[in-house]
Amino acid sequence: MSKIKILIVEDESIIALNLKETLLDLGYEPCGVAPNKCKTMKILEKGVVPDLILMDIYLKGPTTGIELAKELKTTLPYTPVVFLTANSEINTIKKASETFAYGYILKPYKKSNLHAAIEIALKKSDEDNIKMKKLEATENVNKTLIHQLELNNEQKSRTIQLKY
Repeated sequence: MSKIKILIVEDESIIALNLKETLLDLGYEPCGVAPNKCKTMKILEKGVVPDLILMDIYLKGPTTGIELAKELKTTLPYTPVVFLTANSEINTIKKASETFAYGYILKPYKKSNLHAAIEIALKKSDEDNIKMKKLEATENVNKTLIHQLELNNEQKSRTIQLKY
């Protein structure tokens, strides 16, 4: 079984390195470390597809982790994001929840709390993705049925009844 790939988006290099070592100790594969949106996108453009993203909220550059998480939902809709931040303000937590994040861990974090948050996020994400795929399949069946009904109605409207 391949290791779970985790992308680290953290602008503090010491914290990022520590996080990378912690993830390795826990048996995960850090698949990249980025301090901002630009570097994150460069990693993803190389074809890296993480199983989970650990995202700081305050990053170097104009884009916050919350904004980046929202943007990544379009390119990586099935990849869960767990925020890792020192910010415990309720407004920030509310904004982060709007991204449908799978976790919010406060720094400094405990290794056991990080591990638990990652495992729960991965499990919940898997369940959500299965439900989403089933929903998409059902929607496709519905579209097909609606299309067939429209074709049948169109054929009926073209049919001319002759009286004898």
